[in-house]
Amino acid sequence: MGMIEAALLAQALTQGRLHKALSAGLVEERGQLAEARERARGVAAARSKWLSDHDAERSFPCGVVRPDGVIDPSVRDRRPELAVIAAVLPATVAFLVEPPPTYPGEEPIEAGSIDRWALRSVEVVDLEGRAVLRPASEPIDPEPEVVVVIGWTDAAGDLAEQRLLFRSSWEAWTAADRLRQAIV
Repeated sequence: MGMIEAALLAQALTQGRLHKALSAGLVEERGQLAEARERARGVAAARSKWLSDHDAERSFPCGVVRPDGVIDPSVRDRRPELAVIAAVLPATVAFLVEPPPTYPGEEPIEAGSIDRWALRSVEVVDLEGRAVLRPASEPIDPEPEVVVVIGWTDAAGDLAEQRLLFRSSWEAWTAADRLRQAIV
């Protein structure tokens, strides 16, 4: 075998090993994606069951929260955040948090609730607290984050508030309108 033939044979063997290694990596990645999809289905089914069990009138996305220490912040260099779902129940508005991937279960976490009669205000503000105008249409380009501020009267008669973060003023205003509809 000549030098060129030997080099071509070595290249073919190397390419074969590389292809095999890449194929194994793709199989592993596909398995991880399949597991993530299955977990997402399980989380959605558990949330639907929770809503049905609690006689929810409706539910809708209600921003995100960024609790310290709940999610590993090194994951893909993203800020740790959990999606919040508002569930309008007959007497309350409950706030459900999607369980983080490391959470041992698929059931939503009930993070708190506000009596519907105690709701006082729902405002959309920027991160400095200035009012945000309602957009005429859903923007295409990324926007600065905004906050929906929910005000209510607590059991002691004091004013309390909850702030939920949104990446879009359109989504924030949509949630604010739905929360205002829940006020009785």
